[in-house]
Amino acid sequence: MILSKAFNSSIMDAYRRGMPEKFVKAFLDILVLATLNNGPQCGYEILARIHEKLGVLISPGTLYPMLHVLEEKGIIESRSNNRKKDYVLTRKGLEMFKTSSNDFKTLSNIFLNTMNMSLLEEDE
Repeated sequence: MILSKAFNSSIMDAYRRGMPEKFVKAFLDILVLATLNNGPQCGYEILARIHEKLGVLISPGTLYPMLHVLEEKGIIESRSNNRKKDYVLTRKGLEMFKTSSNDFKTLSNIFLNTMNMSLLEEDE
């Protein structure tokens, strides 16, 4: 039984270490909008901000297609700034950010309340 608990503990530790990356990948669009809510930023600055705040490295190959989709949908727009491209929220993007932010807070509270009700009890 001790070996089983040690094994389960190491699995849980590995799972926990991967949680920030899962979070960032699942909510990358909202995180991009939140980052751009602070003002215009180029792709590299967005990547750096996410890494600084959440400790997760996102590849440019993940971010730039997301930026392209958001731009096609009119949620962000790009502006040339010397040799780089800055991204900014449009009015539609700002509204989407506000709505998504409120929805995310609501879902987070529901999730945390569920966890606090001990629905996921550990085996003893």
